[in-house]
Amino acid sequence: MNYGFKKAMKDNTLHSSFIIEAPLSVDKLRFAKDVAKELCCHESEDGFCNNCAICRQINADSYADIILIEPDIKFSKTRSIKIEQILSLQKRLKKVPYGDFNIAIINCANTISEAGFNKMLKTLEEPSRNSIIMMLSENMYKMPRTVLSRCIKVFVDDSRYDLTHDARGRKEAAELIMLMADREYFYRQKNLIESFVKDRSRGYLILDNMEKLYREMLLKDKAEYEKFTREYIILAIEHIEETRRELDENANPGYAIKKLAVAIGG
Repeated sequence: MNYGFKKAMKDNTLHSSFIIEAPLSVDKLRFAKDVAKELCCHESEDGFCNNCAICRQINADSYADIILIEPDIKFSKTRSIKIEQILSLQKRLKKVPYGDFNIAIINCANTISEAGFNKMLKTLEEPSRNSIIMMLSENMYKMPRTVLSRCIKVFVDDSRYDLTHDARGRKEAAELIMLMADREYFYRQKNLIESFVKDRSRGYLILDNMEKLYREMLLKDKAEYEKFTREYIILAIEHIEETRRELDENANPGYAIKKLAVAIGG
């Protein structure tokens, strides 16, 4: 469904909990930040100005009232949101916001642990005053029904958030391919991957763009890509497909793509 966040806020009918559902190819995090701007911007009557201090801070990930929760990968190669993160979020939402709302954005919300979901229920049933929770998901039906029933479902179907036409993603993939081909020091590849792969959707995107670029090389003039032999490219594509399967099995995207860089670049 479409949901008019600004209108609901003006009408005093704004719900507190939302599931933002879309495929991996959709930039749900950017959508959620745009919703935050819509709710917090005072300069626009029907959206956000994208130029005021609040909008600029949200764009720069420095707005104090936004709490971003993402899968904890510190002690595990698999990605999940732990109960400790949910408990910390609950404490944070009880604090008075600096502005109009405390806004929690939970990325990859379908990876919340069972214990985490159990704790989330109390927050959804008894939301803190002036708090908004947006849970971003590719498959909401992995969430408990008790959670689903307490949230407004918003399906993102807007070409502005489509990552498959993201020119930046293609440029990032090309940069990483050249670093691997030149056998640059791994720390440079590692730093590049950490700057590119911010979440699971960006991980899939860089894999897709790398594979497209390698396949284009197979069809183009050999002189243009003389350092890439046919055997090298085919092996690289096989490694990419293997990494994609690892992501499908819930591997940490940063770890998986660093492993890919070692496999291709040596």
